[in-house]
Amino acid sequence: QLNKYSDRIILLNNAIGKDNKKVNISDNLARSSVEEYTHQSNGVVFQKSLDTIFDELTLWGQKIYVKMDVEGAELEILRGAKRVLAEQNTIFAISCYHYSKDLVNFSNLLKPLLENRKIYFRHLTTGAYETVLFII
Repeated sequence: QLNKYSDRIILLNNAIGKDNKKVNISDNLARSSVEEYTHQSNGVVFQKSLDTIFDELTLWGQKIYVKMDVEGAELEILRGAKRVLAEQNTIFAISCYHYSKDLVNFSNLLKPLLENRKIYFRHLTTGAYETVLFII
């Protein structure tokens, strides 16, 4: 189904995180995770930061939409996206409900980086889940 969007979607064979490094992807089917590289296995990939991906794909200045729901790794990914966060053409929708301190941690990380951007939090359900951070 992605073929009809091939001019707008880029699939990467990388993990995304704070740093550029080799990582192991766990093979636990119940909950996968990215771990520090310790050994060669079938689950080894290279992790890149969003800043590096934007450099490699020359995405700077283009209108980019980033939707992020990566089961609690959002904050770590944003730590590797300082230049992308400052890019006025990048719009974010980021899940921020995986940990009880997410709202505080997101605010502390983003406030000094986003002086010229608008930040919105929107809660989408009546329960404790589905709070989304929008950066416009």
